[in-house]
Amino acid sequence: MSVRRGERMKHRGSYPMDPADKSSTDDAERSLCTLVKLASNWECIPTMLDGLAVYMRNVLTVIDGLDCPGIEKAVNELFNQIVQSCFEQLQKCLKNEEKHSILLELSKLLNTALELLKGRQSLHFTALNTINKIIDMCIVHKNYELGSMTKSVECVSSPFDLQHSSPKRKNEGANVCPDESSTTSTSSTVHRITSLHKRRTSTVHEHPEDEETKATAVIINRTPLEILTSLDPSHVIAVLHNNITMQKRNTGSRQKCTPSVRWRHCTHHCLQILSSRILTVMSHGSHVQKKMISDGHIRTLVEALDPNHDPQLLCLLLQCLACLALNPNHHQALNDADISDMLMQLLLPSDEWYYTNHSTKYAKFVKYHAARILVYMGMLHKLGGRVDLFDRRPFKELPCNPLLQVHSPEDCFIELMAMGSIVVYNNDQHVQAASLEGLVAELIQV
Repeated sequence: MSVRRGERMKHRGSYPMDPADKSSTDDAERSLCTLVKLASNWECIPTMLDGLAVYMRNVLTVIDGLDCPGIEKAVNELFNQIVQSCFEQLQKCLKNEEKHSILLELSKLLNTALELLKGRQSLHFTALNTINKIIDMCIVHKNYELGSMTKSVECVSSPFDLQHSSPKRKNEGANVCPDESSTTSTSSTVHRITSLHKRRTSTVHEHPEDEETKATAVIINRTPLEILTSLDPSHVIAVLHNNITMQKRNTGSRQKCTPSVRWRHCTHHCLQILSSRILTVMSHGSHVQKKMISDGHIRTLVEALDPNHDPQLLCLLLQCLACLALNPNHHQALNDADISDMLMQLLLPSDEWYYTNHSTKYAKFVKYHAARILVYMGMLHKLGGRVDLFDRRPFKELPCNPLLQVHSPEDCFIELMAMGSIVVYNNDQHVQAASLEGLVAELIQV
């Protein structure tokens, strides 16, 4: 009797799922499991990604208002498997044209992940984690060098996108031949994409008034980094702000993750880190910077520079704001948001303030990034000698007794995340990329 009573108490206040809803969720979960198996085969990926965005919209409609952990788990497995298959295929590619075609497929996955951000919060981790993995792959495989190849291909899109990008033109998109659809899904080089574009030119321009369809086609043809640096950052900033607010409400909660590993159950904290990392990449685009200024997002980012926040979050946000501070046209907006006061609050505490359970390395990076923003904005006098941007000694490991020195892998990750290389040379020892203060530091050393 006690067991039955316990079961009744457990289910008290819950309501049984409608049979129709249960049937729909079961069907969705089975189809997702099938897609996970197909996603392990690279040959299925291009065709799958062509329809994944619309499919996920239907899944979000099915689970709206329902508790469906099985579907959410399957969605996460599907996205992880697609990322893994794309990564393995990139590793096999030797030619830039082949890498470029895979990056275009990742752009479709990126657009689908952005769609997931419009869904429930339990799917935000899957979406943000996928976007971060795509960013990692793009940087490792030098998407910033391959991106220029898209200039020779102006408007490429699958018939599926032309058919569903605008409800008003739904019937017109169906005029594309099936043969062309199969060619698009299996194209793997820029040459084949270009030839396909020539055959489609008449189809795309039959309706010049359909601007939405044309816009969709252009977006699909961009590499992931090109898409991220031209997006509206409002939604990502909203996710960041909401999770900062929710974490403050949950007083006494402890972080369950490490600096280098994001954990799904560390909900609000890890979503902050993932979204801020995306913003750091997006802020390199001039369009994103203009949207941050014009839409008033600067104040939200500046207010997030609370010394009580996770130092990793502070490092990422400071790098994002530093990109904006490099442009003198943005200084007035930053001053209106009282950024100098917030930066001074980061510089005043002792180094021990930024110590965490995992590392004692954060302090020098937080203060370094805060100081360089002040310098960019012409406020060197506010530093008072606290930080020297051109002194590299604090960032170099001092020789010491190896028995007493503790240098964990997390410290290595923190150094790469917060600083990395201030000057990058190519194989010919020519400067390939550098930060402003990095160039000055190199000149001082010479």
